[in-house]
Amino acid sequence: MIFKRFFAPSHTSKDPQTRIAAIAKLSADKAQDKAVLHELAFNDSSAEVTLAALQKLNSFALWQKAAQTSGHEKVRRNASRQIEQAVLNPEDKRLSVRERQDYLSESANTELVRAALMQPDVNLDTLLTVTLLDKLNREEFMLEFYARIASQEVRQQLIDREQSPALLDKLRKRESDDTLVGRIDDKVQALADAATRPAAVSKALTLVLAKIKALLDKADYADVNQRFSALQQDYQELEPDFVWLEDEAVEQARQKYATLTGQVERHLARLKPQWEARQREQQVSQTRREANVAQQIAQKTVSALYAHDLVQVNADQLAQANKTLEDFDEAITELKKLTASDLTDIPREVSASQKALAGLQEKIAGFSAQQQLIISLKALVEEAEQSGQSEEGADVAGLTAQYKAIEDKLFVMPQALKARWQEFLTQARQARQSKVSADDKALKDCRRQINIIENMISQGKFRGAMSRFSQLQNTYASLDDSQQRQVKRKFDNTLHTIERLEGWQSYLAAPRKPELLEQARTLAQTAPDNISQRADSIKDLRQQWQTLTAPSDDSAMNQAFDEALEAAFAPCRAFYAQQEQRREQTRQLRMSLIEQAAGLELSDSPDVLVRKVEALKNQWRDAGNLEKSEYESLKTQWEAALVPAREVISDWQQQNREQKQALVEQAQALADSDDKQGASSQAQALQQQWKAIGHAGRRHESKLWQAFRAANDQLFDALKANRETQLNEQSALADEVISQINTVRQTLNTADTQQIAVALESVHQQFGQLNGQAGAKARRHLQQLESDIARLHSRQRQAQQQDAYHALLMALTQWTDPQSSAQAQIDSAVWAKLKRQHQNGFKATASAERDRQWYTTKLELLADLPTPSDWQSQRQDIQLAMMMARLESGEQDSLDDVVAAWLSAGPLTAEEQELLQRFTAVINHLFPRLDDNASEEAEHESAY
Repeated sequence: MIFKRFFAPSHTSKDPQTRIAAIAKLSADKAQDKAVLHELAFNDSSAEVTLAALQKLNSFALWQKAAQTSGHEKVRRNASRQIEQAVLNPEDKRLSVRERQDYLSESANTELVRAALMQPDVNLDTLLTVTLLDKLNREEFMLEFYARIASQEVRQQLIDREQSPALLDKLRKRESDDTLVGRIDDKVQALADAATRPAAVSKALTLVLAKIKALLDKADYADVNQRFSALQQDYQELEPDFVWLEDEAVEQARQKYATLTGQVERHLARLKPQWEARQREQQVSQTRREANVAQQIAQKTVSALYAHDLVQVNADQLAQANKTLEDFDEAITELKKLTASDLTDIPREVSASQKALAGLQEKIAGFSAQQQLIISLKALVEEAEQSGQSEEGADVAGLTAQYKAIEDKLFVMPQALKARWQEFLTQARQARQSKVSADDKALKDCRRQINIIENMISQGKFRGAMSRFSQLQNTYASLDDSQQRQVKRKFDNTLHTIERLEGWQSYLAAPRKPELLEQARTLAQTAPDNISQRADSIKDLRQQWQTLTAPSDDSAMNQAFDEALEAAFAPCRAFYAQQEQRREQTRQLRMSLIEQAAGLELSDSPDVLVRKVEALKNQWRDAGNLEKSEYESLKTQWEAALVPAREVISDWQQQNREQKQALVEQAQALADSDDKQGASSQAQALQQQWKAIGHAGRRHESKLWQAFRAANDQLFDALKANRETQLNEQSALADEVISQINTVRQTLNTADTQQIAVALESVHQQFGQLNGQAGAKARRHLQQLESDIARLHSRQRQAQQQDAYHALLMALTQWTDPQSSAQAQIDSAVWAKLKRQHQNGFKATASAERDRQWYTTKLELLADLPTPSDWQSQRQDIQLAMMMARLESGEQDSLDDVVAAWLSAGPLTAEEQELLQRFTAVINHLFPRLDDNASEEAEHESAY
């Protein structure tokens, strides 16, 4: 004993400095020295000795233990510094990366976690960073970290896990990356959609069921069947969204859907026989109509072959005609299949159609022979036209006999050849009549002139008689021998009289001629003011001179008079030459237009050909004047040159007329249709077709357009009237819906939930019948009503929660006897208000996995209430466990689960009254009394 006292180890010395010196000589690698160092580190009374021992051991775990258990403030402070250095300094080797991460996530205090997060070189991965932010659970720090330190991956994780729109909005204000901004916007929108999803699903489901029920009031089988299928599809598409609804609501919806489905199916079964009968009638009508259309098409096609030049018809056109006959035959076959007993007129229709088909087939079969007849007829017409232009004239009788023989064999007489033949007959008849008339006219004219001359002689007008006699001689010479014989005696008598009078002419002209010569010379020396008046003056002087001059007189005075008149006529001749030049230019222009008309490309599209022809016509009209005979000759050539183009244009316009007439008939049928809405879209399609069809010709275009427009006006006037009626009905229905909505709103505070649901469903059914402006008019009122109902349900759920939890507090005061069941001790009225989960907690006595203290601390953690300092370590353990459970499995205990577990710990003992107070504080914090809130809601509702 004495030896030990004198030779005791220096680390056991009472002097702290001696112990510190001894520590310097110890080695942490030796087991015995390490044990001594451990003893000094945790049991020595000196803080300096403890720190020296810990420094010698330099173990992170020992520093951590010292920081938690040491009684020396200095030791705890230095230990904390060592921990902080080991954690925050990546170069410190006391901790591996994994150990550093585990410590931060499990044991590090708030300040150290903050420091680690704000120090970028600590190299925290994304998952750990998010975990540490959760551990801190401080919004202000998280926002600062997000804005200053967080990487893009961390920011993305924080955005993806955040469920608060308000916090997401704060993150968006601190985000500069466009991709993450878009991600935040998408998340906010998704949260907003999720918040409204239950109401939207419920509304959509109610609407579908209401629409299915409304089908029971409709009588159109096809419409009901189509709508029913569509609504069934809508319901099936809604079923995946039933997860947003409560189980009871889903079950009710499924039952109602099954009931309504059965009712609609029975309704369809009642409607189907009548619909099938109507379908049969429509099929019969359609078959008849198709047969009629096929017959019309076949007739038009065959008629079109015969309507123009048969020689120009090719094999494709004949094949097309045969195809239409085959279609007609098939339509007749379909018509034969209609054997219903009530269709007694079908055989008659079939017989008439077959007869028409046989006639058309006969025309097609004999088409080649008809072509040869047309060739012969065309040659005959050309022969007749040529013979009519000869001097001998045509043998009209012989040619007519040949024409009649060919005409009798033709199915259809070509109108162009017929018109040419009629033109030939007209010209031949006119030629005969013209010759006879000319002969009669010449004979009558000769007699008339003789009578006039005789009358003038008897009246003493000798000069006039002698002047007119030269004209009579010309007329007499133009007569043939038989005509001359008829008037020879009277002509000879007149000749004798005139010869006798000419002897007196020289005597009478002696004093008058010099005066006329002077007038002629004066006229020649005067510039004309008016060419027409100058020509009339010259003509008048010439006539006077001739009355005083014998035809054989060639005296010097006669020559002088001729020279004077020639000089006077010189300006007229120059003017007439200029006029002739203009007429020649006009003649050349018109000849050029004729050549252009003859050279028109008939292969051009008809509308292009029409524009070219109209342009040529305008030039022809403005080309200038010609002599009448010359103009008529050129006009004949002009008209002939335009014939080929006009035929093409005429055919095209005829087709256009037929197409537009068909559109007119369709438009008129649409105007009489009962389905005005469907007819309007078809009418618009017809209008587009009308625009695509070319001109129908001047005589027809305006009439067709007037008829087409009148039919469209009738349809759209009726449609407008229907729309106005519908708008009025919709407006009235909207007013009724709004009135019903206001009625429901007034009863919200008095009616029960079931009554409100029924009333809302009725409103939705009526609202479903609204559309357009009327629907928009009522939608705002309906949305406000749904919002009011949602707030009412929210208050009711909140009130139920509040009542249930405060009933729970009342039940706890009555639960005192551990020997008796909780239900027997708790008042029945209070027990009835408890949640089933809480009742089960009362019944599961002494079955808790943890003690009541542990559950109380967890409740404070869930409610974000402070925990007494004695239980802070337990709170950290619970928080870490909850975080790990959430990270590993995504699970998180609900408040009701923890409360039920708290109750299952058994009846409260006297020692647990403090826990009851803490439990009561949690309940009062989470579920305060709602009296004030209810009054505020009432004031809000009264504002509407």
